[in-house]
Amino acid sequence: MSSKVSTNHQLPPGEVETAEYAVEQLRQENFTLHNEIELRSQENALLNEVISTVGSTLRLDEVLRHLVDTVVRATSCDVAFIYLYDKDKERLVLASANEQYRRLVGKLSMALGEGIAGWVALHRKPVFLKEEALEDPRFCYFPELEEEKFQSIMTV
Repeated sequence: MSSKVSTNHQLPPGEVETAEYAVEQLRQENFTLHNEIELRSQENALLNEVISTVGSTLRLDEVLRHLVDTVVRATSCDVAFIYLYDKDKERLVLASANEQYRRLVGKLSMALGEGIAGWVALHRKPVFLKEEALEDPRFCYFPELEEEKFQSIMTV
């Protein structure tokens, strides 16, 4: 005994467009989900790298240097600085920077409220200036940092 299954189904005219639309929506959703998974995977890899760095040494300067390098890679920015608050001096002190600015670590400082980093530290709110960062009234120019080259600034 044999049986045949027909796979040739005809959809009514209005349902063809509906099915095509549904398939396209599923493709777009799949693409979006794939991109989100890829982004989450990159974020997880970055977090694992930071956790590994923090746990690998007790030397703060090494941890901060690695964090600067990681931030530069993760955000595709040109420069990153980390300032730490010195309670004795009551100032934010440059604690880490990219290779070209490491000579300035420990030498540059600003008061709370001074410059964008000082404003962020005082108000505990991030600042993202997409364009014309130097024009912001909170900006404090440090010639040693060659800040005239900066177009945008993100400070957290």
